[in-house]
Amino acid sequence: MKTNIVQQVALKPIQELLNKKHAMIKRQKGIELATAMAMNVKPSAHDDEPMFMKLIRVICSDTDYKIRAIGAVFFKDFFRQCGAEIVGTLHYENVLLPEIIELVNDEETYVSVEALEGLLEVLEHCDVETIEEEIIPCVLKLIEVGNRI
Repeated sequence: MKTNIVQQVALKPIQELLNKKHAMIKRQKGIELATAMAMNVKPSAHDDEPMFMKLIRVICSDTDYKIRAIGAVFFKDFFRQCGAEIVGTLHYENVLLPEIIELVNDEETYVSVEALEGLLEVLEHCDVETIEEEIIPCVLKLIEVGNRI
């Protein structure tokens, strides 16, 4: 019941603000609200209420690279704040890691570098297998593609 109230009262209106039909100023207000809410809940709340991360994923998949960069910065700050707590969880493995890796592979260098800095925030907490299979290939790809960094 509490989840439905949160969705209806707070998250749905914010999701509406993120819609591309709105002017950029209105969308930026939605982005600020979405990132602030997602940042200020316990990491475990992202499992209980996946709408928080759905809003972040909307930001990360936007066609405007400046908005995707905001998503990358969110992950960098989020991982800095609670990386040790979330690395190794199913939510990290199934949602967060694939999203940040997608941002590392972004076509825009600025987005890629911000996302890579986010990955570096959790690197010390990752197991060797994840580093070798997920992170190192991203870094190598980033370096290979036209010497982007």
